[in-house]
Amino acid sequence: MKLTPYHAKYYANALLRTSASDYIAQKRDTLIDNLKARLKQKTQAEHLFMIRWEVR
Repeated sequence: MKLTPYHAKYYANALLRTSASDYIAQKRDTLIDNLKARLKQKTQAEHLFMIRWEVR
């Protein structure tokens, strides 16, 4: 089968679309992982003061 210029452009475009979609998926996954890491908050509880009162 002989490859025509039309078919060459078609296959090149298909390769670029696959490559671009793979790049976008990889970039999306990286951004989601970074966002998840930023959302993980570490909390710490400390007693800042104490109030005492007496009921009579």
